[in-house]
Amino acid sequence: MRWTITLAIASIFLSFLSFYSFQEKWVVQDGAVCGTACETVQSSTYGRLFGIPTSFLGGMLFMFQAALLVLYTAHVHLHIRRLLAASYVIAPIAAITFLLIQAFILHAWCELCIIIDISVLITSSIWWLILWPRHIKKYFSS
Repeated sequence: MRWTITLAIASIFLSFLSFYSFQEKWVVQDGAVCGTACETVQSSTYGRLFGIPTSFLGGMLFMFQAALLVLYTAHVHLHIRRLLAASYVIAPIAAITFLLIQAFILHAWCELCIIIDISVLITSSIWWLILWPRHIKKYFSS
């Protein structure tokens, strides 16, 4: 349970970072929070998905994960577990994709994006290496 709470807190923190990045770039329109490299990354065609800023989509995903993790601590339900598993597949794929885009296509690094992407990889690893095997054991033993 402590790992679940840790992941929920991490998801809330990641959503804060994502929404902060979104707010500075797209709402206040003051430019990216970390300078010209961040501005290059966030203003590129890869900074939006279906016209929606990726920082906003990331913030929504992290809030969704946090809400699911809170529900999960209250009541372990198969549908919640499946949604969490799906979110912990989507998030690291997106993080790795964004890191590769910054490295090989844009040749610019957004520091805040790197922090968020590495944090996503760490939290996803915690889910898959620590929490998921525990729940598989519970599922098959009952």
